[in-house]
Amino acid sequence: MLPLMDPRPCWAPLDWVRRGGKAGGPSRQLGPFCGSSFVWACLAVLLVRVGSAAADVPADDPAPPNPPAEAAPLDDARAGEPQAEEQPAANKPATDKPADQPVGNAKAETHEKRLGKLIHVRQPITDSTDRRIRRTIEDTIAKAKHSGEWPVFIIELLPGKTEYGRALDLAHYLAAERRNGANTVAYLPETITGHGVLVALACDEIIMGEDAHIGDAGEGEKFIKPSQRDAYAEVADSRKTIPADVAIKMLDKSVELLMVETEVSREFVRADRLDELRRKKSVAKSQVLIPAGKPGIFTAQEARDLGLVAYIANDREEVAKALSLPPAALEQDLSLAGPPKPVRIAVKGPISASSAELLQKLIDTEINRGANLICLWIESAGGDASASINLANFLVQIDAEKRRTVAFIPNEARGDAAY
Repeated sequence: MLPLMDPRPCWAPLDWVRRGGKAGGPSRQLGPFCGSSFVWACLAVLLVRVGSAAADVPADDPAPPNPPAEAAPLDDARAGEPQAEEQPAANKPATDKPADQPVGNAKAETHEKRLGKLIHVRQPITDSTDRRIRRTIEDTIAKAKHSGEWPVFIIELLPGKTEYGRALDLAHYLAAERRNGANTVAYLPETITGHGVLVALACDEIIMGEDAHIGDAGEGEKFIKPSQRDAYAEVADSRKTIPADVAIKMLDKSVELLMVETEVSREFVRADRLDELRRKKSVAKSQVLIPAGKPGIFTAQEARDLGLVAYIANDREEVAKALSLPPAALEQDLSLAGPPKPVRIAVKGPISASSAELLQKLIDTEINRGANLICLWIESAGGDASASINLANFLVQIDAEKRRTVAFIPNEARGDAAY
């Protein structure tokens, strides 16, 4: 049995349906939906949080026209019966920087209105993820320039294993000179290791969750190539967010990293470069920060104390406060990257191992046919808890960047069916 993963990404939309679109709002009774009505009910669930901002997110295909009075019936695939009918304050207060001063290296006129845009990135970063990020940035910059706003992109980077080449391509894009028309902030709510670190290095600022770590970018690499070290140093130097030698230590654990006090500043330097630094500056004191052989990884507090990250924030609301942005700027855009292709999967009667397996096969089949909006119509009093947990894990693992899952409960979903 798989461990139970957090099912909230799949079931959160249900709360919006039953509470009238507002978390914690008054309960509102909804009658059963069928056919085209159910399609638009599922779409309404997704669009409640999107509002007018949905039009701002680029899509792979042109946006669909306004729905006609009677839409085509929704495909109906069913299982469960034989083919029968889904804040604490931030560690570093925002007052450390003037509220009207944009973060990052790019300069901005203080009178310009700042436009915040959250880009949710779940690793591994794939080709479609890369395209989505670039389209969102380009379209938002174009809109911001037209309206005289100053864009701030908050890249919420979640854990995972991204290939080096893919991470480097995206890092080069984020660090390119043409990005100087906007600010980029990497928000790391959880620990980031592997080459995803390279994406964070390419941003103007880094904000970390209190329990997050950053580093050990070379984990899993049998050998660190000189070209990889050069690439990490190049990206770090382009943004100056994290010193180049610190970035190299994050990649290559064989490096010894020193913290050096000169007559004018505190610096981080590899041990093999200490003599070079002494020829340029007067070194008052040096100490080993991370010895050779130990991975270069920092807790949020360590990174904050060393000046490697801008703030510590435990949620998006604190990130918005630190960046002097309205909380709404960090709401995740739930619109689909393309026209909706919905399908209804009916879950009726007791959930058993065989019905859960059939459900997974039905969902996989519909996904392979192009469905990107999976609506689960649940009428079940529960059943086999292990089977329900496995089904919940399966739903959580569906790539939320490409498709959405919505649960609709016309009457009840009791016991383990609530998973």
